[in-house]
Amino acid sequence: MAECLNCSKSVNENEIFPEDAVELINKYTGGTATGYCIKCSKSKYLDSMEKLTKEKGGWESYFKKKIMIIPTLTLPSPLNWDYDSLGIVSGQITIGMGLMGDLSSTFANLTGGQSSDYNQKILTGEMTCLNQIRLRALQLGGNAVIGVDINYSTAGGTKELLMVTAVGTAIKLKNLDVLGANNKTELEELTKKSEGFVPLLKYKTYKV
Repeated sequence: MAECLNCSKSVNENEIFPEDAVELINKYTGGTATGYCIKCSKSKYLDSMEKLTKEKGGWESYFKKKIMIIPTLTLPSPLNWDYDSLGIVSGQITIGMGLMGDLSSTFANLTGGQSSDYNQKILTGEMTCLNQIRLRALQLGGNAVIGVDINYSTAGGTKELLMVTAVGTAIKLKNLDVLGANNKTELEELTKKSEGFVPLLKYKTYKV
């Protein structure tokens, strides 16, 4: 058993909200308690989650359109770039290809063509992974990713799953002028707006 720091009632350990949920409740209710439990603050938590979802939704529509502004380069050290390394970032996705997808791709290749459906799924996987590492670079305070490597592998009994992964080094590019005037302006705007969006990503969803 544990004691709720808000209502002082004895509750089970699993009825005490985690630290990030406590911070979330205080953020949207103006509370100051250092702890909450489900019995006294379930409604506060649900209301706070609703407000969080609404706020994130407003930001996400912008970032979905602008996230590709963040440079992702295969070069390990681009020429004339002045930057600080922030750490490794990675992204991954598993795509269901299906047996028919594999057969159609093989047949198309034999006849001199390519399976557009198969290729589109691969392209979607690549873009998803790249956007994941872009977002994770923002979370680290970065504005670019270098040394990017994309890998592919199959999984499943009949290899019907395609796994796409991307990994790179998040950096803070200091001389944005090397990107050109327009790209510099757009990237500065994006990173500025990330100061309001990125902190919202730390809050997890808990069943109550």
